[in-house]
Amino acid sequence: MPAMVIPAADLPEDATMPPKELMQLVGVRARATLWHWDRKGIGPTKYVINARTIRYSRSEVRAWLLDGAKRVPRDRTARAGLGGDVALA
Repeated sequence: MPAMVIPAADLPEDATMPPKELMQLVGVRARATLWHWDRKGIGPTKYVINARTIRYSRSEVRAWLLDGAKRVPRDRTARAGLGGDVALA
């Protein structure tokens, strides 16, 4: 089933989205990709609700996509050895 394409400007700015929805928006098929991006400081901030629930802020996802999917460094980027913005290849 092809992913539903929603222009980033049309994403609502409230609430959250599950990883599956983020995967559809950015065109990845494996959750491991999101996990790797998170470890490298790429992408919107992941919010861990409990041991089995992860959500992403729609407004952060929207801003990230509108910025050309560039990563604004988070605290952990320094620990990961990334010296600045990281763009998706």
